[in-house]
Amino acid sequence: SFRYLSLIIYDTFYTDVELSLIMFFIEVSSDEDRKEWSFSFPDSIKALKNSDVTIPCTFTAPIDLSEVNLIWYKYQSIGYPQIFNSKDPSQVIEEYRRRTSLLANGRNSCSLRIKDVKETIWFYPGISKDINSYILNNSQNVQVKVTGCSEDGSCEAWKFTFPPIIDALKGSCVDIPCTFTHPEDAKDFNCFWYSERGHQLKVFNNKTQSDVADEYKGRTFLTRNTQNDCSIQITNAKESEEYFPGINMDINSLNLKNKKVKVTVEDKPPEPLISGTENLEEKKTVIISCAVNHTCPSHPPTLTWSITGHPTMESHKDLSILGGWRMESIMTYTASYTDDKTALQCAATFPNNKTSVNKITVHIKCK
Repeated sequence: SFRYLSLIIYDTFYTDVELSLIMFFIEVSSDEDRKEWSFSFPDSIKALKNSDVTIPCTFTAPIDLSEVNLIWYKYQSIGYPQIFNSKDPSQVIEEYRRRTSLLANGRNSCSLRIKDVKETIWFYPGISKDINSYILNNSQNVQVKVTGCSEDGSCEAWKFTFPPIIDALKGSCVDIPCTFTHPEDAKDFNCFWYSERGHQLKVFNNKTQSDVADEYKGRTFLTRNTQNDCSIQITNAKESEEYFPGINMDINSLNLKNKKVKVTVEDKPPEPLISGTENLEEKKTVIISCAVNHTCPSHPPTLTWSITGHPTMESHKDLSILGGWRMESIMTYTASYTDDKTALQCAATFPNNKTSVNKITVHIKCK
């Protein structure tokens, strides 16, 4: 009806009385249409800072639902800033671009998901600045209230477990094992790792990988995709640094328990340890081991022996919450008098192409 009446006004000459009558019919039609629009959603929702939040919402409309351009607005006293526009994303204000999306919960759903909420704000849905819940329903909007762990007395439920210190090799990667617990009602939260250098410098952001310090972009990853696990890998270790995990700048291990992990980066690789050569007798078969600890399970060191002709097998062991891994080469060695007083060497070659060597002198007892 709007379009038809508008064309008549544009193409045909009317007296003032006739024009007033047409405008009256337009206004009545508009008011009647507005009555057929309705939006249903909660008054408020609590969310942790930097978490994702879903606002459940349904609506009714006097037109085909497929033609509806759903819009969500941020409440402010002047203007109608859009945080979501289903048909024209360019209308969304910069701070909410790529952070909002509709949830497909049925044809009459206007449920909105907002990523990485940062502060308490009011929002409302609609299709235009004239047809929306704020105009139709006496200033109806929803408050997304950003809370801290202390508000509900749940700070003690947040616990992060990780080793206090890890030794890493310069140029290699380092895995930091980490697990955590959280309140039962906490959901859709993010996982961060921070450096204590500076003002909580972000080195890892699980939901927005680009939102980290430039020097850490593309260098940090979650290592386990399991519930309540915050283990990360840092590639190309450069300098010694202290790190701590959390879900935002308020809820983290440093603020709650003054806990952090010191990653000590060394230029010299660790030396492998040779064991099992203490009691060698001619023609007796023993197990000799060469083992070295490291921090990069995706690129473990390579172990090589100076003697050949004996069966070997390798073992790679996770040292778990202690931090680090152990690479071990096990050789089944049959002693021969010809090896007496000779050197037995094991070399460990690391991903940064540095090698460390351990050498011992073999003493074999004759029968």
